[in-house]
Amino acid sequence: MFEVWMRLLAKVPGSVLWLKQPPADARANLEREAAGRGIDPARLVYADTVALDVHLARHALADLFLDTLPYNAHATGRRCARRRAAGADLQGRGLCRPCRRQPAASGGPARTCDAKPGSL
Repeated sequence: MFEVWMRLLAKVPGSVLWLKQPPADARANLEREAAGRGIDPARLVYADTVALDVHLARHALADLFLDTLPYNAHATGRRCARRRAAGADLQGRGLCRPCRRQPAASGGPARTCDAKPGSL
């Protein structure tokens, strides 16, 4: 998944990857791996854990919601879809089908990619 994220950052100038704040050692690993792929580690932005209403409100700042395999956002993805945030997910056994249907049902944008390498 990280490789997909790095390819997206490389292809979209000025973009950032917004992640939940990881432990310090994981953060160092993420930044090292990003730098090794030619991505400025400053483009990895970390969000602290906050109250749910604050967390949901900050979704309005994102241009694209990325869902991942094998885990997925489920309720958070549905909330983003209701706010008509563009989303991308990979097909697979872990995919949240309700999250996939929500954008179309609410008139929002939808983007689904297959899980083939390089599809994103």
